[in-house]
Amino acid sequence: MFGGWIADDKVPVYLVLDRPDDLKKACLHLQRIGVDNIRGVLAGGFEGWGDAGLEFSMSGTLSVTSDALQGKRMEILDVREISEFEEGHIRGSRHAYVGFLPELSTIGSQLDRKRPLAVTCSVGHRASLAVSMLLRMGFTNVFNLLGGMTAWKQLDKPVVTGPDKAHTLDRKILARSISNEPAAKAVRADT
Repeated sequence: MFGGWIADDKVPVYLVLDRPDDLKKACLHLQRIGVDNIRGVLAGGFEGWGDAGLEFSMSGTLSVTSDALQGKRMEILDVREISEFEEGHIRGSRHAYVGFLPELSTIGSQLDRKRPLAVTCSVGHRASLAVSMLLRMGFTNVFNLLGGMTAWKQLDKPVVTGPDKAHTLDRKILARSISNEPAAKAVRADT
């Protein structure tokens, strides 16, 4: 789903698939959005890699009940859509949509790299992608908040609603997107 956000025709792509039968479908989907520099596929997926005894690294995960989330010990980054963030987020969390992370060249200066960073989304899928992106950007102490905001709310943990400009790291990108939106709607209405 996020292939177009993180890759283009110049980025070499290596696919990791659970089943070889998914290769044709994955390539077709990526090619339809202009991602066609597919260089290879990992035979046997992660299981095959592990079975071969090859080295791999993993990022950390946290439960929403983790003590590390209390107080100021951990920074929290919410990577959902801005509308989802405004509907309810963890107090003090920062916001940057996962698709905008590659554009946020200043993200390293906007987050305290000395503190561990928990990344959340709705259930953990976008957060997992964001963790991977942040690791590539040089962050080292990054965790996926398992279950995300769905688990957080399920346990009746407190949320803050509404906009939070002070904690919205991607507000310049959002403003640019919003300013282009009326023109895009007008074009669609004419067609």
